[in-house]
Amino acid sequence: MNPISISISMSISMSMSMSSTPQERRRRTTTTTSAQTISYPKNEATDTAATAADIINQVLYPPSEYKKRMNVGKDAQFGTSDKNQEGVALAIDANDPRLSLTYHEFPLESMDELLDLAIGLYEDRNHGCKPRVLVDLGSGCGRLVLYAALASMSEHDNGNGNDNDIAPKWKQVHGIEIGSEMHEYAVDIVSRGVDEGYLHNNLPVVDEEDASSSTTATTTTNISFHQGAASELTHILSQADIVFCYSTVFDAEGFNVDMGAMVLAKEWSQMLANVCREGAVVVTTDKALNPEHGWVLKHAVEVANPSLLGSTGYISFRQ
Repeated sequence: MNPISISISMSISMSMSMSSTPQERRRRTTTTTSAQTISYPKNEATDTAATAADIINQVLYPPSEYKKRMNVGKDAQFGTSDKNQEGVALAIDANDPRLSLTYHEFPLESMDELLDLAIGLYEDRNHGCKPRVLVDLGSGCGRLVLYAALASMSEHDNGNGNDNDIAPKWKQVHGIEIGSEMHEYAVDIVSRGVDEGYLHNNLPVVDEEDASSSTTATTTTNISFHQGAASELTHILSQADIVFCYSTVFDAEGFNVDMGAMVLAKEWSQMLANVCREGAVVVTTDKALNPEHGWVLKHAVEVANPSLLGSTGYISFRQ
């Protein structure tokens, strides 16, 4: 099966006024025909803009729909065809590759903590240059991709109302997901973001092999979702400055005594080493990249992850 890429160029608007209508929120986003300018309306009572976490947690991925998202992950893992006549999923053995599709939601604040370290490491390794392309490997229902894009814009709002002073942290944010069910859910959530006025669809949704080919304005964060195996989407991974990978359920090769950590299987460590450019930084969770394939571990950080009673983030660079 050929990988599917969905590329959507969007501008982003935020407001704490969750009760306002989608039409009202859409009017708060200022755009031009050739470039996107972003406005950040303030709530009159609090004089504060909505955070990216507010929009993710309250609008796009609310707790009331968590069970639905878990069911989407379960369908991706077991497949609707693998059920008996009573609709109960059939057992699969421990080596079934669908086990890598297990769905969990990584805490946003923990992602922030790990990305801050990754960005600092990238700048150190690349003579002060800032990373511009983020790839979420195993992006699930798209939650971290959309959060990173929203946060990319909100962190650069200087609060003076001058849209021209706003520059996004990320030029491109990509999500790679092998499960078609979760990929489709992510695309549906993008549509919700557009309808709610938090995302503005600047370009038509298209199927294309390389989402980076479209030209976008410097004040736009380009959001792209790709459905397929990572090994089939190396042209996306090769663009990454930073790769984020919630790898807790990925296959491990064993325990590395020198690192004091479980290391990811060769299919991940070597594949990423082959496609990531020199200087790229990769964040993994609970399993580190194997140094035998050219990875240098710089940080190992304990972060909050209530669903697992905590996780360890490993931040490595490609030498």
